[in-house]
Amino acid sequence: MATTLTERADPGGAGDKPEKEPASAIAQAGEQRSKRLESVRALAAIGVVTAHILTLGLAYKGLVDTYPKRVLFGGGQQGLQLFFTMSGFLLFLPFVRHQVGLSKRPIDLRRYARNRMLRILPLYFTMVTVLIAIGAYGIHRGDMWRYYLFIQEYDGASHARLNAPMWSVAVEVQFYILLPLIALAIAKVCRRSLGRTALVLVAAGIVSFALRSTQVLHTSHPNIIGPVTGKYALSTLFYFFAGGMLLAVLHVAWSVRGAPAWTSRRVLGSSTAWIAAGVVVFFVTCWDVSWQEPWTQLSVFPIVAACVLPLRAGWATRLLEWRWLAAFGLTTFSVYLWHWPLLQAITGVHLTENASHVLTLVGDPMGFGTLWIIAMPVCAGVGIVSYFVIERPFLSKRRGWGATAATQDATKGDTPPAAPAGAAAA
Repeated sequence: MATTLTERADPGGAGDKPEKEPASAIAQAGEQRSKRLESVRALAAIGVVTAHILTLGLAYKGLVDTYPKRVLFGGGQQGLQLFFTMSGFLLFLPFVRHQVGLSKRPIDLRRYARNRMLRILPLYFTMVTVLIAIGAYGIHRGDMWRYYLFIQEYDGASHARLNAPMWSVAVEVQFYILLPLIALAIAKVCRRSLGRTALVLVAAGIVSFALRSTQVLHTSHPNIIGPVTGKYALSTLFYFFAGGMLLAVLHVAWSVRGAPAWTSRRVLGSSTAWIAAGVVVFFVTCWDVSWQEPWTQLSVFPIVAACVLPLRAGWATRLLEWRWLAAFGLTTFSVYLWHWPLLQAITGVHLTENASHVLTLVGDPMGFGTLWIIAMPVCAGVGIVSYFVIERPFLSKRRGWGATAATQDATKGDTPPAAPAGAAAA
């Protein structure tokens, strides 16, 4: 999945010691990005790859019959939601700043679109073209256009056929396209009130979750390939993004009005405590696999919040500032896109689908432990090479499209004034 998937990072807002901001950032093709968020991205990618190694290594046999397996499998769900939540935060943040008048720089939608294309298209098109050119998994070349238009999940002929995890990239692209319209609608309805903005996002998240529950999760006839309310439609997945968008609102509100008084308390204001709470919730959701998709968001939210809100720094966030982990995080879009074809090539296990869109795996599984030892280094290595050869040259061409809180240098001239009239803390 692709959050991969971001605009500028937020090291300034991620900690509570501004004088150490440069140490909390890592460069990616000329941009400063948050070490904390990139480290979370790295851990999320490891979780996704591990879950898929478990899946292919066992070929669904006894996949979730023990709690340790459910934890490993749940790590993939956790990782995917982390990608979506971080995208929601990072991409909505400039729109929120502009909405409440903190930014003197306009939102440049042409640059926004250009940056999104540079982020996604070069690697995605390369991967699709290579897999189709080698005839992977019997894909008919007449179906290529569906993959290039990101609509492969809405047709039975192409759904989950070429590279199963690719569906999340299509959802990300839907979010990229609709976000400016969503932000405009929110600005029109809420004006400068961050409180109303937060309420709108919470309401939208609840509606999205309700749609997913009734259309996908808790129905005898799940809507799998429907483009509007199906399993891979933005409407039923928006609540993942809404959590990150809500964090963008909180980030701006706290920068305008100051952090709430309760953040000065020993536990409530500790970033380590927030991360620990998220981890505990994750392990609880793994008790039953049916809990993992809807309720993992309650685990993801405090973990990302600990990285982007001005909470008191602790050992957990300091670990997330480990440079080598953050550096691996920069490469995770490549790792994410290449890992499934690599795993299938290593194991010989392939995903198939029947007329009712029920997915099954065929082939001889290798076992989880053996496959992890072999496949994880291969996936990481190919991802790193892919990042430097394919992604990085294009990422260096990105340009700022709106004031963010990425670094103080990036937002000179956009210093937050006193709270604008009507701006309410969320």
